[in-house]
Amino acid sequence: MNRKIRQYNKNDENLIATEQGKTIYEKIGFKKELQHEFYIPINRYLKFESKQEFHKATNQDLQQIVDLYFSVTSESRKELIEFYLQGTSLIFDSKQLLRGFYIKDLGDGLIISDNSEDGLKLIKLKLSESKQSFVIPVTNLLVKNFLQENGYFLYKKAQRMLLGNHYTWKSQKIYNRGTGYCG
Repeated sequence: MNRKIRQYNKNDENLIATEQGKTIYEKIGFKKELQHEFYIPINRYLKFESKQEFHKATNQDLQQIVDLYFSVTSESRKELIEFYLQGTSLIFDSKQLLRGFYIKDLGDGLIISDNSEDGLKLIKLKLSESKQSFVIPVTNLLVKNFLQENGYFLYKKAQRMLLGNHYTWKSQKIYNRGTGYCG
């Protein structure tokens, strides 16, 4: 695991484990936390036309992105977010406070939003860019229902596991995970 990415506590780690990997991780002390579900389209790829105006992230937006990320995940990943800042799409409210973001080049295309309306807009943006696979926490029923209603099927499940201290995170505000690996 890359300790540079996870800075919350050097003794804490989290990962997504396959069925085969889960038993190995349990033997070294990881605890099950929450399942993630993997979705792909059944027959056709969806292409949504996005009517929403999205802002492209700049260095001036970095701290708001980091803050929203931390409020959802309890993880500090400023360097990682900064590395993928170019090409990140943002939604702001009328007071210019960040409500959601989509980091398209981070793994599967990380989507985090503090509300469901903007979360769905960011999902449609991802689909308008032809990124078709989704990996979501089982707790985000809004995304699950959206995907199933639009011809997606669940093809795999994997366990999120934690080694170390439990920390608070808001899985229902994650509309697509950002990593691309599962072991």
